[in-house]
Amino acid sequence: MKKSIFIVLGLQIFYQGVFAQSDVRTPSGTPLPKTIKEIREQNVERRMAAMRILSQMPRQPKTQKPKKMSAKDLKKFKKLTKPSSEDATRYKEFLKQKKTGIFRIMPDFDCETENLVKAGGDCKYFMPGSWLYSIRKKKYSDLDLHDLAFKRNRLVSNSLLTQGLMTSLGDVPLTEISLDRRELRFLLSFVPEIDKELARNQFTELSKGIKIDGVLYANNFAAELNNTYALRVIAYRFKDRFSTRLRVENIPSTPNGARFAAIRSDKRSDSVFVFRVISKGADGGITIVWKELQKQKSPQIVFEKTERLSGFKAKKEGK
Repeated sequence: MKKSIFIVLGLQIFYQGVFAQSDVRTPSGTPLPKTIKEIREQNVERRMAAMRILSQMPRQPKTQKPKKMSAKDLKKFKKLTKPSSEDATRYKEFLKQKKTGIFRIMPDFDCETENLVKAGGDCKYFMPGSWLYSIRKKKYSDLDLHDLAFKRNRLVSNSLLTQGLMTSLGDVPLTEISLDRRELRFLLSFVPEIDKELARNQFTELSKGIKIDGVLYANNFAAELNNTYALRVIAYRFKDRFSTRLRVENIPSTPNGARFAAIRSDKRSDSVFVFRVISKGADGGITIVWKELQKQKSPQIVFEKTERLSGFKAKKEGK
């Protein structure tokens, strides 16, 4: 009984102390709250004020969206990139298999600059985005997220924070290729570095080409009709220890911010494909059929707080 009395007295003294502080102020002169209810109300007010400030800031997209095509250009793009009915019919049975696909891709002869798209000469049939494709996502892509690009007469895989390994298998039907094939041994055993400098060294080596047991591996090969290739796309995930620089409001002021924000919404993986160039049109476009042989979780690159967000290419990367 005595213990209960002491507890009640203690609580009374505590609450009297709290309510007696109505005249206590912070160094800035703001009165301290009297009750827990007031504390909660002040917290709500602060959050609402912060939200009002944020809502007044210009919104930036998490990805750099391409310029929207007009209905006329979209129709032209679809016509340009649509595989012929002959090609689709020829591979009809193959395309019934899981993890297969077909697409048409156009060559880029440096046809596009920041403010201009060339329309003559080699660029007569060019359309922005028609030369970049993501096999992982089964759709046309951009410089930072593609799996395969058609640059002049070469097939290239060198997107942002990605290692692309390719090898030519010759005139071999896709149905005859498995992971046990000799030419795929190095492609499968290649260990991507997670140290950024070592990863850049690997990227440089693959840009030049590596010969193992008489087989050439590189991130670019000449596009040859009726030729089959094996491709491994290691699209790194990344962790940023500077946790606030990719917030929506901070992306515009972060070098490469929009590009890395786009990576976060991409389907990153370590995938192995085989593909074959089955036709080439008078406009220079080629049609490719492909099959996925393997898919696994990709490695992760870590960026420390003091590190700039950047890919593996040696040249300076812009925002």
